[in-house]
Amino acid sequence: MFQRKLAQKLRYSKSWIVKTRAWVTLGYCGLVILAWLLFGVFTGRVFNFENTPAFRLGTLVPIVGPILFPIGRPLLGTGYFFIGFLTLGMYVESFLGHKRFLACISIFFTIIQYLSIANHFSSVMLEWTILVLVGIAIIAVWKRVPYPGWLQAVAAVSAYLFVDWSMPTAIDARFDYVNWLSWGMLIAGGAAALGITRNDHHFQLFLPGVMVPIPWGMIGLCTVLIVFFVVEVFLSGGLDHANMVRHQSLGALGLPKEIDSVAAAVRQILLGPFLQQSLGHLVSNLIGVGLYGFVVERFFGHSRAVWAAIVSGFGAGIIRSVVTLTATGGMLLAYSIGVGASGIVFALAGMGLVSTFFDKNLATGTKAVFYFSAFYSITSAVSGIINGGLINPTAEVGDDVHVYGLLIGFIFGLFILLWHRFVSRHTLPGLRTN
Repeated sequence: MFQRKLAQKLRYSKSWIVKTRAWVTLGYCGLVILAWLLFGVFTGRVFNFENTPAFRLGTLVPIVGPILFPIGRPLLGTGYFFIGFLTLGMYVESFLGHKRFLACISIFFTIIQYLSIANHFSSVMLEWTILVLVGIAIIAVWKRVPYPGWLQAVAAVSAYLFVDWSMPTAIDARFDYVNWLSWGMLIAGGAAALGITRNDHHFQLFLPGVMVPIPWGMIGLCTVLIVFFVVEVFLSGGLDHANMVRHQSLGALGLPKEIDSVAAAVRQILLGPFLQQSLGHLVSNLIGVGLYGFVVERFFGHSRAVWAAIVSGFGAGIIRSVVTLTATGGMLLAYSIGVGASGIVFALAGMGLVSTFFDKNLATGTKAVFYFSAFYSITSAVSGIINGGLINPTAEVGDDVHVYGLLIGFIFGLFILLWHRFVSRHTLPGLRTN
């Protein structure tokens, strides 16, 4: 059975690649490799050619510059770029067609080339290039353009990595105009794809009889987090130089400085999950809610996903407070670890470990991105506890809350699945084969 399915997938992949004939994508990669070999022969180097006069001169020439930029980076960065460009480029080229894809990337590559040179940001040339392809690919996915599963998985993870790199998600990270330009490239790619394909009628947005559910629950939860953050910013009179809210605003909302009583613990539990310390903190949690919440809501349904996420997030806060109150001498909760929706995010990740495995209607690329992000986050949280201990008042990130939320979410998801399988006998949305 498995061998037959594998053979079918391999035949489909072969026929798709042969039918697509992504000459523009392969041609660009071939030119980059050729330039790499020529520079290697004439300079005696293997990579990092950016300091050679020929490289600096070539990057000023239209079209030539985008071919040279990849070989000016370290080998690992060039490898990431090649994987992203090949997998995303083949998909986008199958969507737009050879001529339109060539015209599109030629225009965008030239714009990105001179933006990078003018701002001395040649290192982000590759990132912006991939983000344009990601923007186009989003429209292709929306219009249900097919793609072999294994290529879809690699392309999706590559896209996720480049999007993640373009956003400062650390608590004290700052947004600058490079980040805004990165998002501008992604949006511009999507807008261009919409304009180019506006008269194409052979793409079907929805399959007959199938409606793609909109994750209203997670959209609502993200909206609540944004509203709370706006209130924080208003009360603190704006963000400081590091894009962080001032401590006084958190105290004004009722958040305790330390958990030294049951009343303080209750206030921490109720308010902590909805408050964020900085813009980067907010963005990081919004990404988690959006990614993990999407797969959970698709599987469990709107109300179950929202209630389970909120209850699990509060549950993580309750465990944290109990541990704090029973610790010797109590524990000062600094503002850097006393707020944040990460308990909810990890609860959704735990539920997603259940739902993603059993979901019959989730694309391969979505599953790949979920597993990649979830296991990276889980290993980071566990590593933080191993290195810093379960109770670490000096930690910038509350890894203990992450683990509590993850475990509660996983148990919650498993309970709902088993309940609907053996007790209520009602099929969950993600188990329906339509």
